[in-house]
Amino acid sequence: QIWYADDAGATGVFKHLKEWWDLLNKQGPKLGYFPEPTKSWLVVKPELKSEAEAVFKGTGVNITIEGRKYLGSPIGTEAYMDSFVTELINEWTQELLDLTKICSYEPQVCYAAYVFGLSKRWLYIMRTTPRVANLFEGLESCISEKFLPTLFRQFPHNLREIVSLPARFGGMSIFNPTKVADDEHKYSKAATTPLVDLIMKQKLSFDSINIHEEVKSKKTAIAADKLGNSKHLQETLMNDHHLSDIILHQSQKGASLWLTTLPVANFGFVMNAQEFQDALCLRYNLPIPSMPTFCACGKQNSVDHALSCMKGGYTIMRHNNVRDTEASLLQEVCKDVTIEPPLIPSKELGDKSSLDVGARGLWSGLEKTLCDVRIFHPGADSYKNKNLDAIFKSHEKQKKDKYLTHVLNKEKCSFTPLVFSTHGGNGPEADRFHKRLATLIAKKRNILYSEAVSYVRRRIRFSILRTTLIALRGYRGKNAKDVNLAEEDLNLFPSSSRYEHLV
Repeated sequence: QIWYADDAGATGVFKHLKEWWDLLNKQGPKLGYFPEPTKSWLVVKPELKSEAEAVFKGTGVNITIEGRKYLGSPIGTEAYMDSFVTELINEWTQELLDLTKICSYEPQVCYAAYVFGLSKRWLYIMRTTPRVANLFEGLESCISEKFLPTLFRQFPHNLREIVSLPARFGGMSIFNPTKVADDEHKYSKAATTPLVDLIMKQKLSFDSINIHEEVKSKKTAIAADKLGNSKHLQETLMNDHHLSDIILHQSQKGASLWLTTLPVANFGFVMNAQEFQDALCLRYNLPIPSMPTFCACGKQNSVDHALSCMKGGYTIMRHNNVRDTEASLLQEVCKDVTIEPPLIPSKELGDKSSLDVGARGLWSGLEKTLCDVRIFHPGADSYKNKNLDAIFKSHEKQKKDKYLTHVLNKEKCSFTPLVFSTHGGNGPEADRFHKRLATLIAKKRNILYSEAVSYVRRRIRFSILRTTLIALRGYRGKNAKDVNLAEEDLNLFPSSSRYEHLV
């Protein structure tokens, strides 16, 4: 137990605590609780120490004027709390340095360990201990000067504020501890105020019945405030011309799911060091190391060119991989799922037209749905200075103009264009399609809709990401011709009299 005594009516407080201690020693063992005086601490101010010692003389209870750890957080003087937190931060800094050493060859695993594990421990101290923001300066230096450069392989410091944003706002949730510590304590204090008031009253009241609703309301207000802060920082950063496109593309729904996904091998969510760091470079428009200066097609190479060039078949690979992933997801809840189902011949489309995926039972019982996939790269020259939402709608319109009339009138089924960008965003039709698919999966598996839609979007996002990364470094030259070894003179033995007996 930890007790804290203030100077207001201290002697009376000590006597009440002593009575409580005696009662606890008498009644506790009957209920299976045996008080340990050596583990009990009374935290008092220096001028009250003598009174406390007089009241608790002979009990074995420890009395301190400095402070003590309670539930992982310090209680006591400012000097004690600063010392306690500084010691913790030194330990965390060393842990981060150890993580940084691993980060050079396992960046995805280290990022997940940082975001979902290590940094969460810091938040607890921030929320329970006031005035600690300045103590985190050394830890922030370690993050920005060692961890992030190793994670990225190259890290411009103008990205520090972007990566501090939540992933869905274009960041990486690697917050700056010196900037969030005071706010976290303020939020924690606001959320627990109703409970503290109830404890201080030491009695139940009609107000206590609604205490859970009050706490819930406080948490909702806190979440709204945090969201507002993130949006404000995002809007501020978008004033920078060089950062605006980055934030816009990475804020698309689903674009950041690969970052917030744990590296689970069973689902194919694991990336090697080069893939993960290339994905970060692609996300923040950084140069990809060791890329060829010129493409095999003869043009100067760049990320935008590599993701748009048709040579090598990587754009078809990207399209087909997403097509197959969509079909795989549909097979779980639909019937008659087919890849590239042929269409009824028509004058407009010809005799050998087909769409990408067909399935029955998506929108209604036996109705067939036909889908056609398109993936574009927003960095291509044809999309320069164009609104991203308008590009999605334009591609959907092109698909509908070409296929919708035929599908409705001759195939007698529904049609959905599935349009994606290489950054992971998708058009409104694809979003509606995936929501319906997730609803059916959630019903079949008896899971929450939020879990199902997250799973669907993650599968699609990784499907796009993997083929995008392959296109960055894939070989685009001519394939080697097959060699008929039977007709080749391998000249294994030089024509010399020295070796004639071996021939």
